[in-house]
Amino acid sequence: MERWGHSCVRLLAREPVVIDPGVYSDLAPALQGAHHILVTHEHADHLAMPVVVAAVVGGAEVYGPAPVVEQLVDAGAPVGRVHRVATGDRFDLAGLDIQVLGEWHAPLHPQMPRFANVGYLIDDALLHPGDAYLDLQGRPTPDTVLAPVAAPWLLLADLVEWVRALRPRQVVPVHDAPASQIGRDLWSRWVERMCDTTVTWLTPGERVQVG
Repeated sequence: MERWGHSCVRLLAREPVVIDPGVYSDLAPALQGAHHILVTHEHADHLAMPVVVAAVVGGAEVYGPAPVVEQLVDAGAPVGRVHRVATGDRFDLAGLDIQVLGEWHAPLHPQMPRFANVGYLIDDALLHPGDAYLDLQGRPTPDTVLAPVAAPWLLLADLVEWVRALRPRQVVPVHDAPASQIGRDLWSRWVERMCDTTVTWLTPGERVQVG
């Protein structure tokens, strides 16, 4: 797996699979040659609309919850290459087993609407939760969990409890565009001390072994 900034990762499968290519990510290398794009939800830091539409017009297939599909089609993405997914779905992409989990984005504020959000469990080894504390619903803990660092909805104590419940071998921080280096260091100390796991930070383009 390669990370390309914020919440965007590229899976090195038979064909490239990219998750959450958003506006804060390094999109050109992330999407180069990508045949498949998974999107967790509609927010721009996870879905750079014009760039993803261009990738779909160029032949890529996109998978995401209903609002993502609707917005992509409205923006000009070919209908036949944009696919709606929902919790409980399971399919194969480029030899990877993809399971779809979850339904809702973590609450932002009582006066704000809820947004659809799904996560993706890859080969039972890697979990990308989008912007939510996903429940694995009895599935085995994946080896590697992508865990958000900085967001309006995020409370570090809640994040620690979520990681402690999952007990992965490795945590790769994501959703870090708003975070300073001081904040990143604080986050790492908390998670490593409280969760008995290894925190692995990835710079853009850096790889890590999963599983």
